[in-house]
Amino acid sequence: MASFLYRLGKFAYRKRWFVVSAWLVALLAIGGSAAMFMGKLSNEFSIPGTETQRTLDRLKQEMPEVSGGNGRIVFETANGQPFTTAQREAAEDAVKQLDELTFVRSAIDPFSTQDELDSAAQKVIDGQKELDDARKKLEDGLAQLNDGKQQLTDGQKKIDDGRAQLEDATQQWKSGSQQLADARAQLASGRTELNSAKAQLKAGQEKFAAGEKKLADGQKEYDAGLAKLQAGEKQLKDAQQTIAAKEKELAAGQSQFDAGVRQLTSGLGVSELSQVPAAITSAESQLSDAKKQVSDGQAQLNAAKKELDSKAAALATQETQLKESLTKVTAGLEALDSQEDAINADTSLTADQKAAALAEIQAKRQELEGQKAQLDAGLKQVADGKTQIAAALKQITQKQSELDAAQAKIAASEKKIATAKSGYQQLVSAKSTIDSGKKQLDAGKATLATKQKELDAGKAKLETAKQQLDAGYAEIAANRTKLEQAAAKISSGAASLAEGEKLLAANQAKADAGAQKITDSKKQLEAGQAELDSKSAEIPKAEEELAEGEERLKTGESDLALGQRKAESTHGMRFVSEDGSIAASQLSFTSSADALTSANRAKIQEIANAVNADGVNVYYSKEIVSDLNSIFGIAEILGLLIAAVVLFVMLGTLVAAGLPLLMAVLGVAAGVGGTLAFSSLISMASITPALALMLGLAVGIDYSLFIVHRHRRQLLSGMDMEESVGRATGTSGNAVVFAGLTVVIALAALAVPGLPFLAVLGISAAATVTIAVLIALTLTPALLGIIGNRLVSKRAWAKAASADETPAHAEQQATGSRGWGALVTRFPWVALGIGVVLLGLLAIPAASMRTALPDGSAEPAGSSAFTAYEKLGDAFGAGYNGPMLVVADLPAGLDDRAAEIQTLDVADQIRSIPGVVAAVPAGTNDAKTIGIIQVIPQAGPSSAETETLVHTIRDEAASIEENTGSHIALAGQVAAQIDVSERLNEVLPLYLGIVVGLSLVLLLLVFRSVVVPLLATAGFLLSLAAAFGATVAVYQWGWLSGVFDVNVPGPIMSFMPILLTGILFGLAMDYQVFLVSGMRESFAHGQDARLAVRTGFVHSAPVVTAAALIMTSVFAGFIFSHLTMIRAIGFSLAIGVLLDAFVVRMTLTPAIMHLLGDKAWYIPRWLDKILPDVDVEGAKLETRQTTASHQLDEMQLENRT
Repeated sequence: MASFLYRLGKFAYRKRWFVVSAWLVALLAIGGSAAMFMGKLSNEFSIPGTETQRTLDRLKQEMPEVSGGNGRIVFETANGQPFTTAQREAAEDAVKQLDELTFVRSAIDPFSTQDELDSAAQKVIDGQKELDDARKKLEDGLAQLNDGKQQLTDGQKKIDDGRAQLEDATQQWKSGSQQLADARAQLASGRTELNSAKAQLKAGQEKFAAGEKKLADGQKEYDAGLAKLQAGEKQLKDAQQTIAAKEKELAAGQSQFDAGVRQLTSGLGVSELSQVPAAITSAESQLSDAKKQVSDGQAQLNAAKKELDSKAAALATQETQLKESLTKVTAGLEALDSQEDAINADTSLTADQKAAALAEIQAKRQELEGQKAQLDAGLKQVADGKTQIAAALKQITQKQSELDAAQAKIAASEKKIATAKSGYQQLVSAKSTIDSGKKQLDAGKATLATKQKELDAGKAKLETAKQQLDAGYAEIAANRTKLEQAAAKISSGAASLAEGEKLLAANQAKADAGAQKITDSKKQLEAGQAELDSKSAEIPKAEEELAEGEERLKTGESDLALGQRKAESTHGMRFVSEDGSIAASQLSFTSSADALTSANRAKIQEIANAVNADGVNVYYSKEIVSDLNSIFGIAEILGLLIAAVVLFVMLGTLVAAGLPLLMAVLGVAAGVGGTLAFSSLISMASITPALALMLGLAVGIDYSLFIVHRHRRQLLSGMDMEESVGRATGTSGNAVVFAGLTVVIALAALAVPGLPFLAVLGISAAATVTIAVLIALTLTPALLGIIGNRLVSKRAWAKAASADETPAHAEQQATGSRGWGALVTRFPWVALGIGVVLLGLLAIPAASMRTALPDGSAEPAGSSAFTAYEKLGDAFGAGYNGPMLVVADLPAGLDDRAAEIQTLDVADQIRSIPGVVAAVPAGTNDAKTIGIIQVIPQAGPSSAETETLVHTIRDEAASIEENTGSHIALAGQVAAQIDVSERLNEVLPLYLGIVVGLSLVLLLLVFRSVVVPLLATAGFLLSLAAAFGATVAVYQWGWLSGVFDVNVPGPIMSFMPILLTGILFGLAMDYQVFLVSGMRESFAHGQDARLAVRTGFVHSAPVVTAAALIMTSVFAGFIFSHLTMIRAIGFSLAIGVLLDAFVVRMTLTPAIMHLLGDKAWYIPRWLDKILPDVDVEGAKLETRQTTASHQLDEMQLENRT
């Protein structure tokens, strides 16, 4: 990487005008795009998937009239007295004009609305009085009607009773007449029946005598048949006993036969007796084959055994011969050894003779050793052969055992077959005997069955005869009784007929008198009914009139109850203060408040400010006066001026000081311009370009400063201009790349949590930082080439020359034996303790941090938005500044009135929740499926109580749905802000893990150390906690609030923690890279680890100090920004950078690294091998320069010689 950047720096230097022109074209293109495509910025923060966002999306589809933005205008009399008639009319006229604006959906007249609220209670009382009067009149008329109806009912009852009595009399007369006629007919019939009965009695007596004679003859026949049947039953029973005994005996034989068959068939492996002969034949055939196989196997074994015996004898002979030969060879070798010893001992022989003799002996020895080897091999073969023969004999023995076992099985099988043959013959004979017995038994059974049928038939006949006899006896007895009764009845009937004729004559006279009385009563009843019918015809009309009155009364009562509920629902709502000096008008816009143009905002203020002439002051909420189209203010310019002063003090010339500023401004122009160019395509928060501006200025100055400072130092040391530019880009530029990459990772990772506005925020800032890095690496070297030596002041050149003349001072300065670095490393434990305690104390307030989005209380004191917020809170309650919107799902099929009542039911439930001041229905959609309820909380929009209330309402949603049948959901800015804050707090740990993890890998590549990345991360966590604590102390607790223009302390902006985490981590790693890379460079060039800490600190500390002061100045300039949301971010970044640079990086880091020594650069060997060498310290460039210098010296020496 260092080599590539070295070449890039030289290229930019050589082609400097081309590079400058290219960047000029790019900047013009970006600026033109921003001017053409810039859209509207917004302060609306949404998180897809939350309940609030889903509800808002639904409202935009189904009820767009409530999805627009809102703003408030506060009218206050200048003298604090109630509004006069003229002042009221002036304010009402202004509201009316505002209502007619095309971009205003509605403007509420506070005075008429308050009049309606105030008169609502009296209207309810007056209406109730009118309803009570109407109710009394209705009740009186109803009582009179009921009295008349009761009189008619009583008269009708009398007539009905008379008619009933007349009807009863008529029926009685008709019944009496009919009874008289029936009596006459019965008397005539009775006489006829009496005569006929006398004749039937005589005939029955004759028939009874004949029946008695026939019955006695039948009894005799039955007795004879019964005796015959009993004798046949005895014979049949004896025969049945004999057959049962035979059947039992036959069953036992059959059981024995079946057992024998099972035993035989199972032994032969067949299922039926008929298969046995074939099975026996098959078994005999298999047995014959087995005998043959055993015989053949025995013959083969005998032959194999004989062959093995022959081979064993041959091997024994061979072994004897080989052993004898081996003995001879061994003896020959021993003789050669003796000869060799004798030759060596013989002093008479010359050396050549000894050599020749020994060579001959050696040749013989080799020959004998070869023979010995062959003999040993032969003996081994013999041993192997013996082993093989032993194994073969073992196999033969096993085979012989198997053959013997097979022979035994054959003998057993022969015996089994003989037994099977004998058993089969016995079973065949037994089967024949059983079959014969069965036939005899079946014949006996058939005979018995025939006899049984005959007996059963005879028994049936006897039973029939018995029944006939019994019936005859019964009939005789019954006929005797009937004859006796008939005789008595005939005698009684004759007497009754005579008495009936007398009674019939008397009753006929009474019936004639009753008929005349019935005729007279009927005429009287008809006259009374005619009079009642005439009066009853007047009743329906009276009832109809009363029913209409009752319906009108019910409608009035329902309307009154609804009006009373409406009045009660607005309890706690006011639009004019109690003292009459303040009035608030709410404006609803056709689109979001952030979409208002500057001209629209000016038009609203122009119309409303017209009432100033009548002694009325006007204040506007932040939605109306917050113009987000401006992102640069006086405070930001002041921060740049401070940065310029620091640069001038450090670099000594206006040219050198202006170069980093110019680079930063150009980088910001490109980054912010590109961001704004996309603002028409995507929703973008107002803080997005502001954050890009802040970071672009800070890192743009720092990155160019690092390269300019390195180049300036190299020029003062005498390095060539082009080489210095390339070397500065290759070394400091390398650090810039990795530092910028760390910041980009931290910012781009803001897209990981999945929050759209945060992703846009992070990506735009990351893009701006990327452009700052590119400008530092390309445009800065090009401009350094154009500026040339003017970068360094004459005073600096003179100082450098004097330093060359005092090498002792230069050496002392280079080794860092004096200054802050030397002090810290001289007392590392003290520095470490003080630094950690300081950061720990500052971090304590962070434990109580609360987050929310800013409201009007965060606006500058004296501003219109802040005054409006304060006036609204004082006059109407803090919750009036942050109303919530509740959306209720209404049941299908409701009309206007039912939908209104259903919405009121839901509002009543919400109003009962503690912390709710008012819950007012605000309307329904056209389909009557959605009801809107405006909820005024007791506390302000960013208070903890309101946050708790939001959760309480959501928790009560199930209970409200159970009670009303409507599901509710929260919408509005307050609920959305709470959702945003909670979601951001949820994703912060995930984001921190991603950023730290990726950056640890990057720092591991840069420093090739496991300890340094961990040390950097731990220091970052300390400075982050301290920055959180300081921000909470100022903006939430209110410490030094007057200094930092904090009017009303409150929660920290919800996305500030995650932004501070990402940005501060990236910037902290910047300083870590710049500071520690200098230490790494010294260590890589051979210095002792502890000395390298001091040396690297001396070279890096000035530029890091300047960079930190510059960045702190830039960030501090945003503390008093006109954009409220950017203030706390500017403060937290300024204090965070200050603490991280001066406490963590320039105090704790050198102290700890000095304590660790060589261990600070520890890395496992396996990891060192696989990590690529990025050469951040530029060691390869030093090596290349040294090699080139040596080559140049050699060439000069050659030229001299």
